[in-house]
Amino acid sequence: MIQKLKENKIVLYLITVILSFLVMIPLFRFHLTSDGYSHIMTFKSMNSILNLNSSINLANPLISFGGRPLSDFVIYFSNAIGFNIIENQLFFNIGAVIITLVSMYLMNKYIIKITNNKVTSLLLLMMSLLFIFFNAFSFELYLFSVMFSIAVQYLFMTIALINLSKKNNLMYIIFAVFFNFLGACIYQGASVLYLSLGIIIVGYLNRESKFKDYVFEMFKIFLVFGISLLLNIFYNAILPIENRYATETTLFDKIKYVLKAQLGIWSNTFEIFLKYTFILSIIVLLIFAVIVIVKGKKKTKINNFITLFLMLFTTVSVSYLAIVTSGIIIVPRAILIISSIPGLICLYLLMFNEEKVKYVKEFLTLYSIVFYILLIEASTSMAYHLVYTNKIDNKEINQIYEEIKNKNIKYIGFTFDKYLTYNRSNRYQSMDAFVRSFSTAWSDINSFNYYTNENYEKIEVPMSIKNYCSNKNWDSLNLEEQLIIENDRLYICVY
Repeated sequence: MIQKLKENKIVLYLITVILSFLVMIPLFRFHLTSDGYSHIMTFKSMNSILNLNSSINLANPLISFGGRPLSDFVIYFSNAIGFNIIENQLFFNIGAVIITLVSMYLMNKYIIKITNNKVTSLLLLMMSLLFIFFNAFSFELYLFSVMFSIAVQYLFMTIALINLSKKNNLMYIIFAVFFNFLGACIYQGASVLYLSLGIIIVGYLNRESKFKDYVFEMFKIFLVFGISLLLNIFYNAILPIENRYATETTLFDKIKYVLKAQLGIWSNTFEIFLKYTFILSIIVLLIFAVIVIVKGKKKTKINNFITLFLMLFTTVSVSYLAIVTSGIIIVPRAILIISSIPGLICLYLLMFNEEKVKYVKEFLTLYSIVFYILLIEASTSMAYHLVYTNKIDNKEINQIYEEIKNKNIKYIGFTFDKYLTYNRSNRYQSMDAFVRSFSTAWSDINSFNYYTNENYEKIEVPMSIKNYCSNKNWDSLNLEEQLIIENDRLYICVY
């Protein structure tokens, strides 16, 4: 059986590669989010890498929004060399998939080694890793064209984790801290995957160890992550990091806000899946995991249970840590590792089912097929809704442009009616990628100039016009009522 797996390994890896691209292909369609309009128009106005006057200050790799300097610097540097990350999103998204597949390959190879080929299905192992690295919440990162740098973070995290668990010396601990610190400088939320995978791997390697030895090895994983996180917090404190999500609320208010926001994750999963699908799938997987623990070896039961509990608890709780400490607005991409939980439990089942509990392999096969179909539906739906949003924005902007292009307009101001329509569709109401271009301050004038190929300047709207618009409640574009022209100035009432 083992020899047969070795012979078919290339074929099985190829199958996983194809499946990964099938999941992601819908997200390769060209699209523009509200952030995308801002980035692409900033790129058009840049003259050199030393330009410090752009609307997004990314000239210094030490400066960033929200403490993500390395991720932001990828955007700036790409723009500076004339390779805009938005215009070339296909290249960057495909690159992200390829780099992520490398991380999957390294992790897969290492797990096969430490389990001595006791994992009964190499394909199921790779599918579990696929569900971990290509998780539903990270789809929005592909939509924002920023997944490339986070894929690099996955690679850093994988290398650090493999080396730390292989070698128990100070040099490898420092190595792991350094790469996890770099990962946190790319994206704090994605750093949690180091803990999630680390707990499973260390738990497996120490499943038969004495409890104090088990605790020590787990402590090492948390220590590395904790030091990395503290270094990142210290970095944010001493360097000029611009936090666009800064709030004046207390720590208690932030925790309360996060707990309240969890309802949108666990009940409707931000409408990525059908309501309660995500939480139900986790419950079913956990039932199988408990059966595997109960029927396992007596001397491994306690350690195995703690491993499962720690993995779940830390994946959920630490994902919110950056939000609670910095006040960052809760969005799916800030807690993307939570949606890797199904894949993490599948991986746990494959590695810890050493007593070969019946039907686990068959169940995971069926689960993988169903979950894979759900991922395909989610990515396809997301791509469709975003492209649809772009088309409507483009159409309405051109309607407005046709009305004003011969009227010597130089300045445009935007204000809202009584109930602003943020989203074009009935899905993804709480996801930033799908907001209308006119509904955010950083995309309104940029989207208008992008679609019209003009260079209008944005101005403030007089209070009298703001009051007029705020007392109205339109549900579609009305050129006669929503466009107010005063000399060379146009004021748009956004419905």
